[in-house]
Amino acid sequence: MDQTNAVCLDCRHGMIPSIPDRLSLALEIQKSVNEQLHQAQDILEVADNERLKLEQHLKGSRIQSEVSTRQLLEAALRSIGCDSRIWYQDLTGNQARKFLRHSSIDKVLAVFTSNIRRAPNASEKQKIDLMRSVMLDLATLMSAASNSVENDDEIEEIERVLERFVGNLREAQPDASVTPKLHLLSSHLIPYLKRYRSWGRVSEQGIESLHAIFNRLNVRFAAVRDPIQKATLIVDRLSHFNLIFDIGSSWFKEE
Repeated sequence: MDQTNAVCLDCRHGMIPSIPDRLSLALEIQKSVNEQLHQAQDILEVADNERLKLEQHLKGSRIQSEVSTRQLLEAALRSIGCDSRIWYQDLTGNQARKFLRHSSIDKVLAVFTSNIRRAPNASEKQKIDLMRSVMLDLATLMSAASNSVENDDEIEEIERVLERFVGNLREAQPDASVTPKLHLLSSHLIPYLKRYRSWGRVSEQGIESLHAIFNRLNVRFAAVRDPIQKATLIVDRLSHFNLIFDIGSSWFKEE
């Protein structure tokens, strides 16, 4: 963008837009940028595939026989919107949702079942099928993870899915370690659901709302240049919020 031709928002519209107008304009710009980003990602994916084909053609062999399993897995992850490299291991929340779609699960596991360089043996095929069941059950649990109130039938269905998930995972990965989140899910979720009828309190939705509060406080104290003093003010304000929540008070209650 040419900075010499830049025009401020107020001058561009010939008036001072209201906050709702500014928000609406920002959302339109965000939508336009997201559309351009998706188009660029599609173009990048096509270009990357063409690059791989060209490299293998120059080497005098077919891409299917030369590309490593890691490269195929990376390409599959990029095609479903999970563009992190496989050695990073962790996925973001949005990437996990994309990863656990049924079509995405089939595409990722096809990397191992359709490998021309080395076909999986019977034992490996069994583990792949088990992992497919694990991922499908995890997708079901992900869809059920909300703050809605569950009835008895819904809790029983979640319990059946969870038991199948744990059994298949234990058989497919007998030597894998158990993370704290997996332990909470497998051992404590159902008793919690039966008592409180919802698992919204053990989801990450609550802590996500704290990000918005922190961002607002960060903007509010933007004029404070000392980082220690700024952090102290933010922690102090968050402590006030926590105290108000603990004693059950509200600014909006009438005396």
